[in-house]
Amino acid sequence: FKTDFIVLNDILYVFNNNFEKFFKLEKAINKIKEEKISQILELEIFSDKEKVERLMKSNQSRNMFLTFSNERNEELRNSLKRIEIAELLKLKLDENNNFIIENREAATTLAKYLCYKIVQEKRTDNILEVSSAIKIGDKK
Repeated sequence: FKTDFIVLNDILYVFNNNFEKFFKLEKAINKIKEEKISQILELEIFSDKEKVERLMKSNQSRNMFLTFSNERNEELRNSLKRIEIAELLKLKLDENNNFIIENREAATTLAKYLCYKIVQEKRTDNILEVSSAIKIGDKK
């Protein structure tokens, strides 16, 4: 007996990604990934936009983009915020404060940040990679 997913009390519990085929979600998830990558590229903040597009499309988990943050993406419009984020993620910037994304690792790091897979712990300022991030409570 092999179980890919179960539904109990109107809640879907998944044990792997096979449920995507069952519900025909693959195309929808791929479309979301493509849309989010387009949103990132629309910002015109890369020294080599075509390279970034190629790296993000070829190497990123499509499911990761389900948690994409429009707020984090919009922050990148601001040059000063871009400098701060580049320092945080240890990414390079050119003389115009555009990201220099040279390899898959750098593209993945930026994508993970935009999709809440990289967070900074407040108490220690450590940068952490997480599988999911859930906001608990409101800021006061």
